[in-house]
Amino acid sequence: MNNINKNKLSIVIPIYNDWESFWSITESIDKLLINKVLSVNIIVIDDGSLADITDEENIEINMQCVESIEIVRLNRNLGHQKAISIALAYIEDNKVSDQVIVMDGDGEDRPEDIIALLEASSKNQGKIIFASRKERSEGILFSMFYKVYKFVYYVLTGSSINFGNFCIIPSILLSRLVYISEIHNHFSAGCIRSKLPIDTIPTKRGKRVRGKSKMNLISLILHGMSAIAVHIDIVAVRILIGSIFLIIISVFGIINVFMIKYFTDLAIPGWATNVVIGLTIILIQAFIVSLILVFLILNHRTQIIFIPIYDYKRYLLNIRYYYNTQ
Repeated sequence: MNNINKNKLSIVIPIYNDWESFWSITESIDKLLINKVLSVNIIVIDDGSLADITDEENIEINMQCVESIEIVRLNRNLGHQKAISIALAYIEDNKVSDQVIVMDGDGEDRPEDIIALLEASSKNQGKIIFASRKERSEGILFSMFYKVYKFVYYVLTGSSINFGNFCIIPSILLSRLVYISEIHNHFSAGCIRSKLPIDTIPTKRGKRVRGKSKMNLISLILHGMSAIAVHIDIVAVRILIGSIFLIIISVFGIINVFMIKYFTDLAIPGWATNVVIGLTIILIQAFIVSLILVFLILNHRTQIIFIPIYDYKRYLLNIRYYYNTQ
């Protein structure tokens, strides 16, 4: 581990009610990072939890490496993606950190992989390093739809995505990332859209400390739609090109049928009329889709966008600070 620079490290962990898992993860992080980093500051984003751990006034931190825990409570549940963007803006605005780790607090992002991220970051300074899971342990149906999601994402956006939120961000890139509005909608897709330098390392999926994953098929579809929406202008243009291609094929098909009918002696089969009607319907539908997409792109460009570093404070309810007693 000599190739890990001992820096100040901030760790972002979004939590929704799952406080028992959080404390277990925190203890593991403290043991693993002793003598590996200079100091650790954990930023917990309480994403509108019903169970409020901050009601416990006598929380004491008695750890070796973790210097402080800050519980930033949001005024409503926003979901992990938006919570992460707010946490990153909060750190950039208030903290001095050399690097920032983003991870979930349920155990599926393994604390021991933080070491691997730190090592990769030391070798690839100036890059955001994501942990890419090489194995998934969900059911067959979930895994199948996840593959479909990645394929659709690639077809519609032209980019591939094979990682989640678990990553390490150097401070020099964090100062740029918090101006990227797209991370508020979908963190990892927003990082891809930002065109900041990104790399990945292979990791395994950890076991949940308690409970079951909240990610079901519906959640996966919504998550995938959010990722695709980050590239809405690119998606719209690609679909527009596809619609124009359909229009050209339809017009060519209709003209070809009429040319054969009126300028040749070839017999026209009885289904030619149906073909013309079908091509006309496709032509009209493709034209309507193209028209809608043009207005969609124009409307998207006129919308007021969320810039994390400027707008994050609107969602902060309160902040509690807990410092190491050792």
